[in-house]
Amino acid sequence: MGQVPYQSYAATEAHAERFLAKYDPSDTIPVPIEMIVEHELHLDIVPVPGLFRRVGVTGFLSNDCQEIFVDQFDFERHEARYRFTLAHEVGHLVLHGTFYREAKIRSSADFLRFREAILAEDLERLEIQAMNFAGAVLMPRGPLQALLASFGVSRADLVKLGSAVARRFFVSTGAADRRMRLSGLLRI
Repeated sequence: MGQVPYQSYAATEAHAERFLAKYDPSDTIPVPIEMIVEHELHLDIVPVPGLFRRVGVTGFLSNDCQEIFVDQFDFERHEARYRFTLAHEVGHLVLHGTFYREAKIRSSADFLRFREAILAEDLERLEIQAMNFAGAVLMPRGPLQALLASFGVSRADLVKLGSAVARRFFVSTGAADRRMRLSGLLRI
C-alpha cells in the first residue's frame, strides 16, 4: 500500500462541499447521511454486535467500498454517533477509496490486520482527514456560518454554542466543537 497524502483542512472541506452539492443539493439540515449512503451511494450498512468492544472503532469501510460496518449499539441507540460514523466512513470512500480498495478489508479481523500493517502516521492521517470530512458534511459551512452569526458569542458562551450547534445539525457536542474550531468561522 502507498502512503496517504497530506490534505489540508480546507481541501478536505472542499471535497465535502462537492459531495453535498452532488448528493444533497437541497441543503437539508440535518444532512440525511443515512439516506445518501444507502440510496445515492448504494452502500450496505451492516450493524455488527460489539464492534467497538472487539475492534476499537465504531465503523469501517469494506475494501470493495460496498459496505459500511457499524457498531450495532450505536446503530440502535446513539443516532448522532451513528450519523458521524457513516459520514466518517464516506470520507474514507471519497478521500481514500483507492487506498481502501488495496487493503482487502472484508471483516473485523481484516480491519485489525489493516490497521496493524500501515504506518502510524498514515493511520492518523486517514482518520483525521475522514473526521474532518465528516464534520464538514454534517455541518456544512453555509448553514453553520448562519447559525453562528445568529449568536452574540463570547468565550463563556462556547459551551452553550457547541450544544446549540450539536442540536441543530444532530451531531455530538465534541464533533460540533471540533468543526467550529477548525472551520475558522469563530473569531473569539
